[in-house]
Amino acid sequence: MDMFDVPNDIEHRFRSSVQNEIVQSLSYPEMDYRYEDVVEAHPETYQWVFHEEREYHQLGSNLSGWLKEVDGVYWVNGKAGSKSTFMKYLPDTNQLRDYLGIWAGDVLLCVVSFFFWNSGTKLQKSQVGFLRALLFQVLSLHPDLVPVILPGVWALAYSNATRLEPLSLIFRWLLSQLMDAFRALGKQTSIPINICFLIDGLDEFDGNHDDMGELYKELTTSTHVKASLSSRPWIVFEDLFASCPKMYLQDVTYRDIEKYIGDRLNRSEQYRRLTDKHPEESLALGKEILEKADGVYLWVKLVVDSLLNGVRNRDEFADLWERLRLLPKDLEPLYCRFLGLVQSIYMPWFPQVFQILRANRDPSSASSVTRAPQPGIKPLSLSALFFAICKDVNSSSINSSTKRQHKARCDDTKVQLAAQCAGFLEVLILSGESFIGPESRIQCFHRTARDIIESELQWPQLLLETDNTHLDAYISMTKSCLLCIEFRIARKFLDDEMAITEVADEIKIYAASAAYTQPGILKLRKYLVRELSIVMDNYHGKEESYILQSLVAWVLRLRWAVAFFKLAWFQLLGKD
Repeated sequence: MDMFDVPNDIEHRFRSSVQNEIVQSLSYPEMDYRYEDVVEAHPETYQWVFHEEREYHQLGSNLSGWLKEVDGVYWVNGKAGSKSTFMKYLPDTNQLRDYLGIWAGDVLLCVVSFFFWNSGTKLQKSQVGFLRALLFQVLSLHPDLVPVILPGVWALAYSNATRLEPLSLIFRWLLSQLMDAFRALGKQTSIPINICFLIDGLDEFDGNHDDMGELYKELTTSTHVKASLSSRPWIVFEDLFASCPKMYLQDVTYRDIEKYIGDRLNRSEQYRRLTDKHPEESLALGKEILEKADGVYLWVKLVVDSLLNGVRNRDEFADLWERLRLLPKDLEPLYCRFLGLVQSIYMPWFPQVFQILRANRDPSSASSVTRAPQPGIKPLSLSALFFAICKDVNSSSINSSTKRQHKARCDDTKVQLAAQCAGFLEVLILSGESFIGPESRIQCFHRTARDIIESELQWPQLLLETDNTHLDAYISMTKSCLLCIEFRIARKFLDDEMAITEVADEIKIYAASAAYTQPGILKLRKYLVRELSIVMDNYHGKEESYILQSLVAWVLRLRWAVAFFKLAWFQLLGKD
């Protein structure tokens, strides 16, 4: 579609620019969050996977042999809390690429990965997010594939670019588009390339598991595509991958877990003192943990953490044995026991945090009207939680506080999370940072923990704890976003227009979600009208910004919408 008689080098740069625009449009901020969050493998664990003589290969198909020689699907079957660390270990090793290099031969090799995360945003657990992430990785490495597997998008983008029209208007990725591109990737022969997909957590995919499994079986019929997929041992996957080579991870990690237990416990000076006095007790305790673990790393981690807490309290071996005896063997009752350890004085703060975290993760859950993915929502940060949950923070305190004071309040919030949430929540250091700060993210430390908290048994009980607080998590998050903008105004951060735009988008999403909660309608009108007028007053006289003007216009429209909701609600109740 060369439309001008231009030198080849200029045409090449032009095509590369259009290709890059298309590739970048596939990315989204939280694409790598789950990979970054998975715990690194303990040193020296999993190295056996590349040793073909390892006797554990008798318990499953030889993964190293599959990497070197076989196409198709390899299924890693692991219990909850045992598989993600293994799947993160694989792409981080040089051996993986060496073995795959034997399979690829002289053809270009491309290794891409995706970690489904049911506790994350909609894109992190949906087929659209999954396909966008994989296509982004492949096309980033080989952008010349764009016209091959996305011919329609390429033609339209190229045409728009020659007319100097913005390309952003055409990138509204649909599942059907992405599926066609994914299948085209497996079938294309224009650019020789061998691709290995490493996909963790098929059980965390928020969709039809049969369809996802069949998609990969179809794709890997090509001799230049293979995929290693991990999931829990569900029947649907047992049936789908019955004829595929596989590994039952809990059966082959015995020695790795044994080493992990010994290293973690012996890192404690106090535990080493106990071991010096009673070496036989130490050996027996480690063996008991190993046998009860049944291959589940997460259970081992929780149990060892509990034992080390006892060691710090100067427990003797008799006390440690009692601790171990009282800890349930399965994850669900173990979590329930930890929930029971939350001190009553920390209720209702503990469930309030979880309600806010849930509203942040899925703001559309307040509405029965739409379950469509919501753009623009960033994962909950320490700063956002502080703004949302702290009752004494307001416009006045925001305007008078310094960055150092704000960081100190966020540090206090981090300590509260550690002390009051029974270990269910963790604060993550941002990629590229070396310390926890106000923008560090908060999350459940594992998907299974979130499942227990939000189960039909536990969630209603936690909601009861906040009955007297009149908490509306959506309004709390709306408040948090407003205070974030005020903080940026007070600190003169308005030059970062993209960040202000993102926060403004979040206000709209949370406010719309709050409008669907019965008490939220009245609260929303009172709070938004008051606080947004303060935002506008503080901004008056400064250089005008299109972003803030747009937000103000939206708020004015929302005021009428809320008034309408209020009128309809009062009419429903039979009030004047």
